[in-house]
Amino acid sequence: MLSDYYGTLGVPSSASIDVIKKAYRDRALRYHPDRGGTHERMVAINEAWEILSNPALRSKYDLARQANASTAAKTEAATAAEKARRSAEDYPRRWADFQKWMDTILGDFTGAEYGKRNGFLATSIGWPTARKSVSGRVFIICGGILGFIVGFVFDAIIQELFGIKGGGGLSYLVFVFAALGAWAGRAIHEQIGASLKRAKRPN
Repeated sequence: MLSDYYGTLGVPSSASIDVIKKAYRDRALRYHPDRGGTHERMVAINEAWEILSNPALRSKYDLARQANASTAAKTEAATAAEKARRSAEDYPRRWADFQKWMDTILGDFTGAEYGKRNGFLATSIGWPTARKSVSGRVFIICGGILGFIVGFVFDAIIQELFGIKGGGGLSYLVFVFAALGAWAGRAIHEQIGASLKRAKRPN
């Protein structure tokens, strides 16, 4: 059974990233082992943050929590939860170090420098870039891969419906979808960064 990450952070399932971030910081301030809390509670808080702060993982988690969720959706969410749980174990035990560590994580979102690479596979859309941000590049790549898959399927449907004989290669449409997916990934990353900049830091 999946953990109740919203309950762990004390936020509603509709909470924005601003609310989730503040709740995480408040919980860390209260339950970090260096401030009188326990390691087990801190791991649970970190695990909830790992899932709910990532739009893709949160979407999968929300889908798996639905009453009519498929076995595949539940399995995928459980796999993500297990990975998040292992990652949640690795955090600074001293509070001062933990604060610096958290600032570094958030800085990867807020410090991104966005740009554009023109001439991507002859499309006029170009390819988005995110310098000084590992997470930004990950979001762009994942978005591009998802867009590529959607474009490939859509292209196959179009060819089937209109009886178009493909030339054995990928059509221009597939790469356009890949570029659009990459731009969507960058937009999500940029939105998270903007939200984190607006979020208030705990006292």
